[in-house]
Amino acid sequence: MSLQRSSDLKVLRVVMAEAMRDGDTALLAKLTMDVLAQMQRIADGCHSPTKPSGAKSLSQAPVTASVESNEETGALRRRAAHAEAALRTETAARQRAQAQLAERDQRLSAETLARWRAQLALSEKDEASRAALRDAAAARQRVEKQLAEKEKELQTERAENAEEEEDLEQQVAKAKAETQKQTKTIMAYVRDLRKTHRQELAALQLSVDAKTAQLADTDNKATALKQQVTTLKQLVAELSAQQRSDDRPASGPACVPDCSAVAAAAAAAGAAAAVTGAAAAPAATKKKAGKGKARKRRCEAAAQRVCAGAAAAGPSAVSVQSVPASTFVPLPLFWWL
Repeated sequence: MSLQRSSDLKVLRVVMAEAMRDGDTALLAKLTMDVLAQMQRIADGCHSPTKPSGAKSLSQAPVTASVESNEETGALRRRAAHAEAALRTETAARQRAQAQLAERDQRLSAETLARWRAQLALSEKDEASRAALRDAAAARQRVEKQLAEKEKELQTERAENAEEEEDLEQQVAKAKAETQKQTKTIMAYVRDLRKTHRQELAALQLSVDAKTAQLADTDNKATALKQQVTTLKQLVAELSAQQRSDDRPASGPACVPDCSAVAAAAAAAGAAAAVTGAAAAPAATKKKAGKGKARKRRCEAAAQRVCAGAAAAGPSAVSVQSVPASTFVPLPLFWWL
């Protein structure tokens, strides 16, 4: 590149500006070295007595051109110095930036490695999570399947229970109707039973009243019999008095009343025994009734024997002394006293 023309200088400026803007230090250094080399040749050509080969004579150039060339050379030197300083600053800055970039790359590499490790762990966790999710999904499907089966079973049981409930309702309705019917029957039976019981109670009351009247009548008869027994006692007392009296012959007609009295007393005693026994025990057995009748018969037999003995002995022997003690005294006339 020639620095003799202003157009070349403009081109050089544009190229160096682009190189500095783009950060192309190699091109910038090369341009700077070329500029410095040309400036050095120009300076050597200005002070040298001989002209270089192929170069034009400086005398041929106008004076203004040489002045401008010197000014431009100085300006280029200053610019080159500035460019070199800027280049050094830029190189140092670039080195610092490269060091920072290297450190950053190293840090980024460590961070990237850590990130990769974290991503790997996350991927493993994700894989475990996916496996767990797959297992959970499978378990959920199994549970849903079981739930569906349970739901079907419940629906079947509900249908069966509905049928059973209908049957039970029908049975309950039948049982209620039967219970009501039985209740009505029982209530009617209870009413009839109460009515029957009232009738029976009324009949029993009438029977009790009749028995009470009968007992009252029996008491009256017993009172009369007591009076008769008192009379009999008086008769016995008179007979005892006669036994202590003189042995006077008694006439036949006198013995007849005595035997009649004894027979009457025996009959009264037997009747009293029967009536008193009936009054004391209305529900007596046949055995006790038989015993009363036997006593009555014994009393009658004893009285007959007394009278028969008196008649056989005659008028001279008829007395109270002639009555055997074994026959008269043990007579059961007073067993009930």
